[in-house]
Amino acid sequence: MVEIDDVKNFDLAIIGAGIVGATTAWLAHVHRPEWHVAVLDRSFPGDGATRYSAALDLPFGRNARQRNMVKRSVSFYRDLKAGYSELPIREIPFVLVVHEKDIATTVAAFVDASLHVAGAQEWNQVRLQYPDLTLPQGYVAMMGSNARHSSPVQLTSALINKASTDGNVQCWEGAEVQHVADIPCSQMLSLGDGRRISAKRVVIATGPWLTCGPGGAFSQAAGIRIKKVAAMHIDRYPPPDAPAIYFAAEDAFLLPLQDQQKLLLSFTVQQWDCPVEISRLRIDPDDRKLALSILNRYCPGLIEHCPGGRVFCDAYSQDRAPFVARISTSHNLVVAGACSGSGVRLAPAIALEALELSGISEAQTRTLYEESTGIRASTHC
Repeated sequence: MVEIDDVKNFDLAIIGAGIVGATTAWLAHVHRPEWHVAVLDRSFPGDGATRYSAALDLPFGRNARQRNMVKRSVSFYRDLKAGYSELPIREIPFVLVVHEKDIATTVAAFVDASLHVAGAQEWNQVRLQYPDLTLPQGYVAMMGSNARHSSPVQLTSALINKASTDGNVQCWEGAEVQHVADIPCSQMLSLGDGRRISAKRVVIATGPWLTCGPGGAFSQAAGIRIKKVAAMHIDRYPPPDAPAIYFAAEDAFLLPLQDQQKLLLSFTVQQWDCPVEISRLRIDPDDRKLALSILNRYCPGLIEHCPGGRVFCDAYSQDRAPFVARISTSHNLVVAGACSGSGVRLAPAIALEALELSGISEAQTRTLYEESTGIRASTHC
């Protein structure tokens, strides 16, 4: 039997069906419904780093660019939930635990969080929800709002499914993109199964795989590195209305997981340039020691309830702000990622910037990209 090499043509190809890729597909569907879009992933939607994400959306940014992205993402998720109430996104209050000397600088990093020092009644309520919680000397608890938690895999799948309703957006599972090459006014994508497709625009949103595969050399040259991300699971569950608790000094947080009836402690580890394949990563003795030291400081009663956890990795930029850029040597080939462990939190802003660089908003309002750089993306074909 002779197989004909039938090259399918698309307006946009998105490499990676994690939360950034899915959000990009959804926004392309909303703003350019006439576009034919292909979402390509070597596995299933949300099956990479997205699957392991804690998916806590704290309205927090380490620098001005990140805070602008937070504003954009908060608005997106609020509107999305208002339009589709069935989506697995819920608002969650949070408690900021911070040293007195760091209050001003820490609070300044939050966006519209209505932070205030907890009053006696508020603190008593928190203690009812977290009986083991203690404040070290010199630390205060502040109450905050405007945070969200979602089920990342369900949200990723829902965005792709909703974008695919009219048939213009297709998600190809098990379709690994091995090579992207310039052709006149387009890109040619070669898949691992021998097929090829062409696309006028390509967004590479491969999460921790950003430094390998298509666009990998470009990302490496920009200083993108891979870092381990870890969390402990705690077999204790507070009431359903319990807040998340963010420990500023340690860049760690406790998150109630409603669907799993447990707590998650996300904490920061400094293992860089780790293997990209998540199956090769483990929680090592140093990780566990660090996690338990955080619990010992704030919630010592939870230490004996930590049977295991989760570990994955993500791409990080030098300033921990997401990396969204067009490869100068290629026509309409955009790299979007380096989420620094905040893929769900910043996915909408990353996706919007990627699409703006691809020319989606030429006739729309001024963009975050334009405001922050003064450069307007252009199309050539």
